Amino acid sequence: MTFLGYFIGHIPFVAHIVREYIDIILLAAVLVTVVPMALTYIRNARKAKKREHQAESTAVDPQL
Repeated sequence: MTFLGYFIGHIPFVAHIVREYIDIILLAAVLVTVVPMALTYIRNARKAKKREHQAESTAVDPQL
């Protein structure tokens, strides 16, 4: 895989694009990595909050 990237980087058109837009390429790579993780965290937090709320609403009041 490393050699493939090395050889692709020597293609003049690709090398030019990478040199010109490396900051955008790296930002996109970070976003592609972080966004699914953040969405999973938010989804799980909402599920936990919903389960907690349901548990509170179904709990029996011991004073009754």
